[in-house]
Amino acid sequence: PYYSSDSVDIIIGRAGVIAQITGGSSRTIGASTSVFLDASQSYDADFPTGGGEILQYIWSCFVLSPVYGSSCKTSTALLTNSVLSISANTLTTQQLYNFTVTVFTASGRSAKASTTIYISAATVPLVSIIPRAASIKYNYQEKLIITGNISSKTQSSVAQWSSTSFDYSKLETISLTPLSRVLSVGNSFYELAIAPNSLSPGITYYFTLQATYGASSYGSSTIKVTINRPPIGGVFGVTPRAGVALSTKFYMSTYGWTDDASDLPLSYRFSYFLLTASDQLFLNA
Repeated sequence: PYYSSDSVDIIIGRAGVIAQITGGSSRTIGASTSVFLDASQSYDADFPTGGGEILQYIWSCFVLSPVYGSSCKTSTALLTNSVLSISANTLTTQQLYNFTVTVFTASGRSAKASTTIYISAATVPLVSIIPRAASIKYNYQEKLIITGNISSKTQSSVAQWSSTSFDYSKLETISLTPLSRVLSVGNSFYELAIAPNSLSPGITYYFTLQATYGASSYGSSTIKVTINRPPIGGVFGVTPRAGVALSTKFYMSTYGWTDDASDLPLSYRFSYFLLTASDQLFLNA
């Protein structure tokens, strides 16, 4: 018999490691409060829901100011746990520290995440921001919700949300929740909700939660939020461009779309409308 054959080589690559430190990208903490930095939500990108290679951790630290690059006077470089704990009154007040965790696997894949900590000499509420577990990106069509945690140990505190990405009046306009609140003694959760379609795709925004006992000093935490950008650069074609109803067959194809590697693989859906674009009928999904 006559026959023909063909073959293809498929190379399966490995994705990287995603390193994350919870609590915020920068924080202000009182010297009398212990510092806890948690990287346990880091994960193997090949197994985002768990499993895969065992992750290992190495912490490092240096001073950003007032003397850049000086020692932190801690043994963080020797710590290999996912959580770094520094006792109260260990770090020097009025200094800004940079803490970095390197997360790696036995196969050599690795990633780093950093956070900055300013040590205040005053007694201030402990503030942290709880990350969204499933993703570090948000879609602009969805309501953005950021949850803060404030621990007020000695008395009630005043908490306020702000952003360096736009002025306070703009934040008030797009916020669905009050930007300031009085919180009672103890542990409190305080959410910031941003209305859908208020933020621009592909832009990174910074949101800060501050809390104070009424003096000029405050505890704070800042989080960086990236708004997901839709795929770009693609081409869509239809052949032929005109035809006879119920008779002509049309061939539709699309290609060339690109997106961030973390958003792959892409999905495609073809649709058409008769009168208005909002009344779409789907052909294929």
